[in-house]
Amino acid sequence: MRAANRLLLILALLASAGCAARQTAIMAESGEPCVPSGVAPISTWENPKVEHRLLIGEDGQPIRGAKVRYDTPNGALMVVWVRGLVVAVDPAPDDPAAPMLYDDGLATSGGNIIVDGVQSCRWKPLGGADARR
Repeated sequence: MRAANRLLLILALLASAGCAARQTAIMAESGEPCVPSGVAPISTWENPKVEHRLLIGEDGQPIRGAKVRYDTPNGALMVVWVRGLVVAVDPAPDDPAAPMLYDDGLATSGGNIIVDGVQSCRWKPLGGADARR
């Protein structure tokens, strides 16, 4: 996939997820949403397979999001997007033993979305200890 097509895809995902103004400051420094270290840069993610999902907020209300599987130079990657932000990343979706990581500013350890969350870039495994990787 050409770089221009990837950029259009990222912009479309951001727009379809209802990207809020506060994300602009988060992305301004790097130009891309925060992802765990060791994960390939977003600009290298290709062949997205998108599943739109209703996720549950910490208040019990549904929140629109997208679960997207990508091909990367490091292999497959599963990403959960909400409001144009990367909420969770599964760096090895084909390995059931590998934990999904979540940004603790956007989701709870139980997997619920923090309604007014702000991206912290602190990645933790769902149901596990701190994994700032």
